[in-house]
Formats: sequence, C-alpha cells, structure tokens
Amino acid sequence: MLSDVDIHVYHNVYNIHLINIVELDLNSQVKQMDP
Repeated sequence: MLSDVDIHVYHNVYNIHLINIVELDLNSQVKQMDP
C-alpha cells in the first residue's frame, strides 16, 4: 500500500518528466523549423 507521501513524491516526479518531455519535443520542433 502506498502512503500519501509516496504518492505525492511519485506525482511530482511524474510531472517533472512530463514537463521535460514537452520541452524536448518543442526544442526538436524548433530545430526542424530552422532552415
């Protein structure tokens, strides 16, 4: 059984990963647009 703290930490890590993935995706799109 996960405790509230475990869930909170996991949620934060998950959000950080999502943000990093979105930033990487945006960066790669911008590079592709550059001639």
